[in-house]
Amino acid sequence: MALRHDRSVYGADSGTALRKTMPALRLSSAAKRLADTAVATLSLVLLSPLLLIAFVAIRLDSPGPVLVRVKRYGYKNRPIQVFKFRLVDVRTKGDRGRPRPTRVGRILSQTGIDELPRLVNVLRGELSLIGPPPSAHPKMSLNRAKPGMIQWAQIIATREPPSDTDRD
Repeated sequence: MALRHDRSVYGADSGTALRKTMPALRLSSAAKRLADTAVATLSLVLLSPLLLIAFVAIRLDSPGPVLVRVKRYGYKNRPIQVFKFRLVDVRTKGDRGRPRPTRVGRILSQTGIDELPRLVNVLRGELSLIGPPPSAHPKMSLNRAKPGMIQWAQIIATREPPSDTDRD
């Protein structure tokens, strides 16, 4: 039996109900944008000493730019430039021709500090604070929502490995 798109399947007033919820969706997205902007601004102000230390450490550790822009695809496959701290030495190549991570880059990556410049993307409206990850390939992007700096799974997950008692 094939489903038909008609009023008998979806109800007589399904279009009316959808139109009535649209203002609420606009209001909630405006509130989310306002909250994203407020939290990103406050975070950048409070974390500015840490960002300055990371900036100086990267600059002293190896030559090259401190920030890099990585092309990603966001909401509706729109290209965005995501900011990150540079973690690799651009002068040397490691295994398989890839640049080697610097000492500072390893620390920044392990602590997650390398992702803090994404707060600028949040301020620019390209990312949300919480949402799906931005995609590296336009064909792979399934973002029907604004991509986030942090994913929900990262918030609820712990970074500690499971203990032996958890495996039983």
